Amino acid sequence: MKEQDFLNEMIIKFCKKLDKFSVQYDLKTEEFVTFGVFDNLLFIFEHYLEQEETCISFNVSSRIKSLKNDEILCSAIGLEDPDLNFRIFNEYSVRSYPVSFKNTEFSNIKELQEFALDNMPSESYHNFLKNYKESITDLLKAFKTDTSNATQGFYDFVYKFEDNKGIFWQDRTLMQVLLLLELNQKDQALKILKNDPRTEKERKFFIEYDDGNMEIFDILIYSIENKII
Repeated sequence: MKEQDFLNEMIIKFCKKLDKFSVQYDLKTEEFVTFGVFDNLLFIFEHYLEQEETCISFNVSSRIKSLKNDEILCSAIGLEDPDLNFRIFNEYSVRSYPVSFKNTEFSNIKELQEFALDNMPSESYHNFLKNYKESITDLLKAFKTDTSNATQGFYDFVYKFEDNKGIFWQDRTLMQVLLLLELNQKDQALKILKNDPRTEKERKFFIEYDDGNMEIFDILIYSIENKII
């Protein structure tokens, strides 16, 4: 058996154990992925074991996918469609971008086997799922706007390069602007963008490109005024 096949098999066994408890957290674990739908948002936690040059890494990649279309923002910031590899992603037919990564390293196969991802105490699997559910709860709070509207969709405001991973998701003003754009209330969205009292430095919403960076509020203002979106 190839080493990566062995690692994949270990992850599948880990996920089978995880799935025994997933339903208690309104989640489902299938193959390499734990997922759940809340407020029309699909939250996904992908699990990987990968052989790197000096270690074996265990990664959990957290993704958020809107069940609505995100073409407006993708058009504004020039993002291309990501390549979706997992069957569960394709079943939902929506786009996805990673928003966070967690990493644990093992020096070799023996150390990984001794750790026994597929034979941990039940509490360990519950801790994984508790962390997933808590992060979902926190993000849902962040996605609410200051209006009476519940979350009616979400544009994947993300990074094209690694340098963008620190962008804050919790900004209510930005979430409200994206919701207004989704509802085609562009004039109101433009008004909010222009009247935001913070400076670019205070907002820290910069999108990195090969030849520099642009501030997301500036991108959206330009795109609305020039009828790009």
